[in-house]
Amino acid sequence: MKKICMVAYTDYVSDTRCKYEAEALASNGDSVDFFSILNDDSQKSYEQINGVNVYRLKIVRYFGGNKFNYLLSYLIFFFKIFFKMSFFHFEKDYDCIHINNIPDFLVFSAFIPKISGSKIILDLHDSMPNTFTAKFDVPKEHWLIRLITFQTILCCKFADLVITVHEPIKEEFVSYGIPAKKIKCILNCATQEVFHYLPKTRKDDSFQLVYHGAIAERLGIDLLAIAVKKLAPQIPELKLVVYGGGEFVDGFSQMIKELAIGDFVDFHPGYIPYEKLPPIIAEADLGIVPTKEEKGSELMLPVKLLEYAAMHKAIICSKIYTVTKYFDDKMILFFEPQNAEDLADKILFLYKSKAEREKYSLGVQKFNEEFSGEKEKEKYRRMVYELIGN
Repeated sequence: MKKICMVAYTDYVSDTRCKYEAEALASNGDSVDFFSILNDDSQKSYEQINGVNVYRLKIVRYFGGNKFNYLLSYLIFFFKIFFKMSFFHFEKDYDCIHINNIPDFLVFSAFIPKISGSKIILDLHDSMPNTFTAKFDVPKEHWLIRLITFQTILCCKFADLVITVHEPIKEEFVSYGIPAKKIKCILNCATQEVFHYLPKTRKDDSFQLVYHGAIAERLGIDLLAIAVKKLAPQIPELKLVVYGGGEFVDGFSQMIKELAIGDFVDFHPGYIPYEKLPPIIAEADLGIVPTKEEKGSELMLPVKLLEYAAMHKAIICSKIYTVTKYFDDKMILFFEPQNAEDLADKILFLYKSKAEREKYSLGVQKFNEEFSGEKEKEKYRRMVYELIGN
């Protein structure tokens, strides 16, 4: 039995990648401690979930637009984790520490385990330089982005193994000067035990769209609201179902009011455990992934896209670079990024043709044949055991 410690500045139950990696090891008999944030008082500071010991640290997670408040929130979590993990390590002597970004520099919270022999994994879910370039609308030459890029390089040097989410983002990290052989890819594929085909059970005649995950303008939720406004007179039975939390929750709620589309939108603010998503997705006619083509978005392969694919949904997605590396136009229906009118036209096209919806539902299964959560879990386990010695 190996002793593993994992850390993420996130809510454990709503982060699919964190959960499937932790459970991949716990299900194999390893001892896994996972340190995350305590979102609200309704959550327990400790509980065991599917064999994983989840410890939550109380911290206010920042979602606003002030870069220095982001840094402050990250630093508070860093120091809490540094002392908590060091204390646990003295008791348990971890074989491996797995740090999930963002931020990248959380990896240095494993300094004590590192010098005492633990192997360190840095899991780069996102490119921190690209994310902050997009979030704060600054060029890559900006001093802050240069500093963030430098810390990413240092963090990767500190780690024994770097893993990331797909090949295009790996190429980005290699361009920073990080050796390609040090970086491995684990896709954010949906686990088939949770995300698989489910028949609809609803009896109404509504034409239902689904969107879940982060509520942020850069992810195109505002475009979706505008598309619904345009479609409402043409599809009176239209219903957009949205589950998620984030920086644009209030803004999206305000858009619903301003566009007078409340009768067409069923909005549930706040994150929910991913195990509760499949019945919601199953009832939808279409999965919508409207990510904008902005600074940094070219490296996104949205998790919701892979979850809709696993559930055999017909999908409409913006045509961004990384998505086109894994999906073609026979698998999903693309629309022009940033173009709410084109998004509306594509929704209307699939609304009018059940045959086309079924064609894309079948087409997306080509991706499922090549990639799956189970295959990625096994690949991850092999990486960990090869690193620490089995």
